[in-house]
Amino acid sequence: MALGLGLLFYLLTTPVNTEIILQDPLTAALHDLVKKIVSTGGEASGGGTAATEVAMLRLWYLWEYFQELGFVRVIGLVLLGILFWFYGPRFRSSVYCVDFVTAGPEIEGWQLSRAELMGIIRAMGEKKDQNSTTEEGVKGGGAEEKKKLGWNTVSTAAKKDEIERSNNLSSFPKNGRRRGGCPPEEQEEDDNNTLLTASTRDTSTTTSNDDRQPALNGQVTDDDSTVATSSSTSSKSSSPPTSPPVKEDPRRYSAESINFMERILSNSGIGDKTHWPPGVLQVQEGKEYDASMTSAQREYESVVFPIVEKLFAQTNTRPEEIDFLVVNCSLFCSTPSLCAALVNKFRMRHDIRSYNLGGMGCSAGVISIDLAKQLLENSAQHGGLALVVSTEIITEALYRGNDRSMMMQNTLFRCGGAAILLSSSSRNRRLPSHPYAKYKLLHSGRTFMTDDESYRCVFQQCDADGNKGVRLDRNIVNVAGRALTKQFTYLGPHILPMVEQLKCVRSYFCSWLYKNYLSVYLSSYYRKEDCPKIYTPDFRKAIDFFCIHAGGRAVIEGVQKNLNLSDRDVEPSFETLKQFGNTSSSSIWYELEYIEKNAKRMGLRQGHRVLQIAFGSGFKCNSAVWLKL
Repeated sequence: MALGLGLLFYLLTTPVNTEIILQDPLTAALHDLVKKIVSTGGEASGGGTAATEVAMLRLWYLWEYFQELGFVRVIGLVLLGILFWFYGPRFRSSVYCVDFVTAGPEIEGWQLSRAELMGIIRAMGEKKDQNSTTEEGVKGGGAEEKKKLGWNTVSTAAKKDEIERSNNLSSFPKNGRRRGGCPPEEQEEDDNNTLLTASTRDTSTTTSNDDRQPALNGQVTDDDSTVATSSSTSSKSSSPPTSPPVKEDPRRYSAESINFMERILSNSGIGDKTHWPPGVLQVQEGKEYDASMTSAQREYESVVFPIVEKLFAQTNTRPEEIDFLVVNCSLFCSTPSLCAALVNKFRMRHDIRSYNLGGMGCSAGVISIDLAKQLLENSAQHGGLALVVSTEIITEALYRGNDRSMMMQNTLFRCGGAAILLSSSSRNRRLPSHPYAKYKLLHSGRTFMTDDESYRCVFQQCDADGNKGVRLDRNIVNVAGRALTKQFTYLGPHILPMVEQLKCVRSYFCSWLYKNYLSVYLSSYYRKEDCPKIYTPDFRKAIDFFCIHAGGRAVIEGVQKNLNLSDRDVEPSFETLKQFGNTSSSSIWYELEYIEKNAKRMGLRQGHRVLQIAFGSGFKCNSAVWLKL
């Protein structure tokens, strides 16, 4: 562009040689005609003919240059440079996906059915609620409920009851009733045996042998009954006072919350066998839910270490060859970092450049790919390698309160992870059987919504009782639709064919013309309500397969409606949601793996394009376009 402007400036400022130009008969005749026109206009305007004639001659001088073949070639090169400047990035990408691995067989022992999951949720329910199985009831002799849930009964339940009963006999309130912490059957027995008897002014306390406890404030306590004396002038009996209300445990689910989660789970589109971390699974054995950092680190190591090791084996890559390491996990962040755990486990290079991404939600997988792409493209080494790990650790993420807007995470999110090996070279010399990479990254785009509603629609916070969780706003589908529209408006010029782009331009122009002119100056004929809709391009003409983030059935159906996709296009997303649930940032790789496993039926072959779409907190919508090699 700079070269073209320089040539134009040079031609317009070059001195004009009139004698050479006028040697051409056609040029001389046109010059005489221009001179007559200019002279006529100059007489009418009072002068200025010389300057106008020189300007006309300069334009004619420029036209003579355009007729030369060499100058036409220069102009063509300038136009090609301009086109490459605007459209070059779509062809300039030099990042390739060598291979990828998802977590599946490594965590097969962590599977739970929906009935087993609801059994665990009921076991963590409200204690005083008789309609739900409580955690204390599971521990202390709830054999019938355990049989319903298919659990093994605890043989030491009676002994635990005896220990709890003896611990609750240490102190009593002044009204002679035992604390609310004792077992319900013993509380009922105390209500029947507690008597408040009136006595005379001559207060006497009944004391017996050493087996009775010392008197406290005029009271005598016994293991089976309690007799209290009062200094009243008349003999009259009083009824036992009502016990104070038992405060609900804020870390237990109410019956309404359990029913709500059961309805959400049944309509979520998630299958009957999905993966949960061991910290949740141990509730089946009568243990407490383990949300400790140690349990979360154990989940990370059990999910990520095997898939990274498998990826190195499949690609015949040594850990020392990795130049860049990117790990994304939104909710769990430890010290040392998750990257440090991988570097220590596989003994990677001491000069490896690692990046730990957190808090970016389910779209962090595409963000990690975009970051690795920039690192590889800006690296001076050709054939550099980048390892990208996408996972979500949900051991600490189970919400224990009763706020419905924060219960969705308990029914949607599951364990999972993916490891991807990227390279700046398409050739994989390490593996002779597969000498080329699987995919080439054509384009990666990111959209960040900046309004308050988008920022708050996915928000990690504490409820009124102090329970931490992730709140999902009811408008999240609308926010995702707006983010998707902005992302595809940016993505369209990079991937759509020229015909679809021209249809979009014509649609925008017609809509603008109708709103600003026709409906304003010709309102009697054109109403604003009849404004033509903006054309939605057919992305299926540019994309062969779609990997839509499996964030839930409503999210997938919303994208399908906005892009006019068929059931075949969203099949990988629905099947991934059914088999694995919402595995956060790694879900798009489970979908790509599903397409590869069913390549013969779905028709995946060389030259096809795959689009990955992911949504995340903030609110973000990111995409990546891959070309099958």
